[in-house]
Amino acid sequence: MQEDADDDDEFELVGFDPSHLELFPKIKPYVKLPNKLLSVLNDDITKFIVRKDNANWVAVIDALFQDPTKPFRQLNTNCVITLLRVIPRDQRLLCINKIYKMVVDAGLNRNTYVYNSLMATYNLTKVESAKPIVEMLFNEMEQKGIKKDAITYSIMVNLYSKFQDVKKVKLYLSKFKEIAVPTQQVYTSVLQMYVRLNEYELASEVFATMKFLSVNTAPSARTYTSMIYLDVINKNIEHALNLYDELLQSDIVPEADTLLTLARGCARYSALEGWKLIDKYREFGFG
Repeated sequence: MQEDADDDDEFELVGFDPSHLELFPKIKPYVKLPNKLLSVLNDDITKFIVRKDNANWVAVIDALFQDPTKPFRQLNTNCVITLLRVIPRDQRLLCINKIYKMVVDAGLNRNTYVYNSLMATYNLTKVESAKPIVEMLFNEMEQKGIKKDAITYSIMVNLYSKFQDVKKVKLYLSKFKEIAVPTQQVYTSVLQMYVRLNEYELASEVFATMKFLSVNTAPSARTYTSMIYLDVINKNIEHALNLYDELLQSDIVPEADTLLTLARGCARYSALEGWKLIDKYREFGFG
């Protein structure tokens, strides 16, 4: 019977290449990123975005911004768009100025998609701060002859609706309609503008259009809240309650503001109805 080989006998692992082993493998971010973007993120930067629950994108952008090698010059427009999409909204607002400066320095502000991404992000900031920057970016698109699409015009509708600039909202809404059917978000922006202006008939007209135009433009919980609020301040409680019933029949979960607004409105006429709505508020887990 043949004895087992001695422990110190040499042996070979077929197909094994030790050169492929990494003692310290490269750290990977929690989110999928383009290879070009990954190539400029060393471990000292990537360590900030290993886990989604504690990712610090502000630190990542700070590091890229301070890098004397100007890493954004190695990127393409797809990297910029992806970056603006994956950074959570609250952190994106904190670093958009630095991202914009790096984009301009690298000459990456050269197509519709990059401009839309930048404008949409700035449009999330305070309206007073957003307006001059979004207008500047829009004017740059015109000067460079960069094509504007439905998203571009929806951003402008949203911007000017916040400023209650009816003339410009109508202008950009008409340009949107030349390209596509306005979306639920676009109609909601217009409706909320009329709500702020307390233009009851115009808001009602937009709301009706949303309901009957198509499934894709059907009012959301936010839209119902806006319209119910307008009903309440115009003392049209019966219509507000009808809208609330319509909302429930559409299997839309009402917002907390919907129920509170209705409760306050009903309380003026019937304390009992007001308390019933407060009970509903609690049933939906709002309080």
